[in-house]
Amino acid sequence: GGGLGGGGDGGGGEGGGGDPRGLGELVSGSADSVIVRWRDTSSASGAQASAEAEQSLQEEQALANALASGAVASAFRAALALRRPRALLTVLQGLPSTDAADASLRDCVRAAADDDLAFCLECSRDWSTRAAQALTGHRLLHAVLRAVPARKLAAVPRARSLVEALLPYAVRHYERLDRLLVGTHFLGYTLSSMRLLRPDAASAATAVGSSATAMPPRAAETVRVADPAAAPFGGGVVDALTLLATALGEAADEAAEGEGGGGGGG
Repeated sequence: GGGLGGGGDGGGGEGGGGDPRGLGELVSGSADSVIVRWRDTSSASGAQASAEAEQSLQEEQALANALASGAVASAFRAALALRRPRALLTVLQGLPSTDAADASLRDCVRAAADDDLAFCLECSRDWSTRAAQALTGHRLLHAVLRAVPARKLAAVPRARSLVEALLPYAVRHYERLDRLLVGTHFLGYTLSSMRLLRPDAASAATAVGSSATAMPPRAAETVRVADPAAAPFGGGVVDALTLLATALGEAADEAAEGEGGGGGGG
């Protein structure tokens, strides 16, 4: 292409250079002595976008196939790869409430990378804010706490902030379930006491025994004496979160002290 200015020393002036060889490049310049080299990346950007879209479609199809066939591990990995909280929620809600399903979930979590573990903690935190999804979120959290060592969790990005955000929600849901369990026992106690007011129900109440009219211990005590691995909720999860938050805080303090000591020594 021709220059924008007059030629000098037998050459072209400061101007724009075309692309006679079809290299997809353009050079422009002006009197401010700034030369800009332009390159056409439309084809490369379009090819990359098409490849990403195709990869996303393949992962979504793999997720749909895994959900249809009941392949928990494949569906879990596909949901993590897509970074779709809704897809992960669908996978977890489709799991049966059995020990085998929980063991399979722990195996999937154990094989997850640090970024995937951070995504799991984020989903558990977000789901814990809603009572309808809190049980699923704590089931995932329970699997993470049981399958992943504390040392590995400490290396997860933003692990400390996520754990500290999860702790108050875990305590809140635990107390809510505690009140619900106490209320159900109180309802049974009330019905049993009402039966005693009827003469024809005295023999039935006697057959049931004194335990029917006695209030059970607090639900919190009932849950704590049970195996923490048997239920997603319970003192085991709350205690584990508290200990983990403390350990992460101590590790961060030690790292800060180490950096301070190293700077002072230098």
